[in-house]
Amino acid sequence: MSTVLNVGLDPRVVGDPTAPSEAFPTVDAAEVKAGLDRAAAELARMGLGFETCLLDRSTSAEEEFRAAVRRKHYDIIVIDRTPTVEAVRRWWPRPAAG
Repeated sequence: MSTVLNVGLDPRVVGDPTAPSEAFPTVDAAEVKAGLDRAAAELARMGLGFETCLLDRSTSAEEEFRAAVRRKHYDIIVIDRTPTVEAVRRWWPRPAAG
């Protein structure tokens, strides 16, 4: 099965009041988690696997990302701030199942 990797901030970081994000001032952890769940369901309907690489703002985030992309081959890697399903529909080179 072809797989999409979604890379973005860990929902716990987005909703952390001690580390506010200027990029997402009104988004909370529950909204991020719900969006990931919706993307996973929609991509499954398209016949695609869905994995996430959720990063915090630590100095190890870069290495965590590198480890994720070395772990296996991903057909599409979506860096957050782009709606995952829309990006896949635009860039997936083959008709998705379903």
